Amino acid sequence: MFTNLKVERSVYEVTDKSPLYRELKPHKTQRIVKSSHLSNLIDSCKNKGSALKDVPILVDRYGKIREGHHRYLAATALGIPYYIMEVSHMYDNMIAINTNQRNWNDGDFSNYWDVMGRTPYKIYNQVKGEHPHISYGVLVSIFNKKSGRLQSDSKEFKEGNLTLDNLDHVYKTVRQLAQLKNIGKNPPLDKSTHSKQQFQSAMLEALQNVSFNFEKFKKNLTTKKHKLNILGKRTDMLKEIYRIERKEE
Repeated sequence: MFTNLKVERSVYEVTDKSPLYRELKPHKTQRIVKSSHLSNLIDSCKNKGSALKDVPILVDRYGKIREGHHRYLAATALGIPYYIMEVSHMYDNMIAINTNQRNWNDGDFSNYWDVMGRTPYKIYNQVKGEHPHISYGVLVSIFNKKSGRLQSDSKEFKEGNLTLDNLDHVYKTVRQLAQLKNIGKNPPLDKSTHSKQQFQSAMLEALQNVSFNFEKFKKNLTTKKHKLNILGKRTDMLKEIYRIERKEE
């Protein structure tokens, strides 16, 4: 099938006999190591270590891993060979590739652009660190001053185009969401409900409604029965939020 095709890049096998074997270091833009993912990868490599040849680790000329840090750690933990391919100009290439696939999540993109010196992402990460209960997607919506996240917003975020145009709104909104933590007595608002994206998104829509009285909603939530802990749909939660705020039975 591949006869007469041009070979662009070579893949090199690195065994534990090579001086290079444990010398590779992750580039600063690589994702944070996730222990659960690494553990699963190690288990997989025990049975199918040879499969690593099909997914070489991408390394720049300085020996920095640009893609495949988890695979590198799994291989060296087991003492099995891994495979590398030298790449160049990876910053733009990796963003272009990962914007259009599911390998990177919002946290990966925010860390990448933060390291690359984009101030909005530095502040985004600071806010996320201070309010870990707010999901990455909801926080993007807050930065964009929207209640829901459009596909175009997601693409702009991944491509490094987050702005600080609505920073006052960001700080106000995250404070309001934080005030709802453990609130309510009939019953108390569950931690899982407070962290649920559907609830947070419904609250964003309510907060952007000029007729919605947040302080009244908070007060009523402490005394009035509610169903927020048993609802799953965003639309149902929004209706319940409005019912509580209006003190309807």
